[in-house]
Amino acid sequence: MKGLLRLVAVAALTLTAVVPAAAADTGWHIDSFRADITIRSNGNLNIVEAIDVDFEGLQKHGIFRIIPMRYRYDDARDRLYGIFVHGVTDATGRALIYQVSKGEAATEIKIGDPARTLSGKQSYRISYTITGALNAFADHDELYWNVNGDKWDVPMSIVSASVVGPAGAIQKVTCFQ
Repeated sequence: MKGLLRLVAVAALTLTAVVPAAAADTGWHIDSFRADITIRSNGNLNIVEAIDVDFEGLQKHGIFRIIPMRYRYDDARDRLYGIFVHGVTDATGRALIYQVSKGEAATEIKIGDPARTLSGKQSYRISYTITGALNAFADHDELYWNVNGDKWDVPMSIVSASVVGPAGAIQKVTCFQ
């Protein structure tokens, strides 16, 4: 990595999009998915996700958050990210029960109490650090990050992200939906 002095990323940008369901509707939906991403001077990403869901009339134990950790880099190599989950809370800051399972291609965060069911609107706040997400080039570093992943099988009403980096580091912004 050449340093964050010439970083190509998304900075202090809020992107809002209506996202259709990736697969069959299971009777609940995500009202809002927001990711606040901070690029640290060491290249790590500190991420806090706010996921507000509505289980409507269903009885659920919680949600699964699957974060891709392996991406195809080229024909011969894959890109692997590291993850450290700091914690999961509700919107008021109350700690929630969760389990982290790391697989070859993704990390799964299972959130909820197996002895308790929930209904209606629920809020989840997931805090974690990602390592290895910056791509180093000769004249800049690049952040390439899939904000909400591709493993949701429920509809999302709003998806947004804000990304901040060290002062003066952001040179160019490009977003894809």
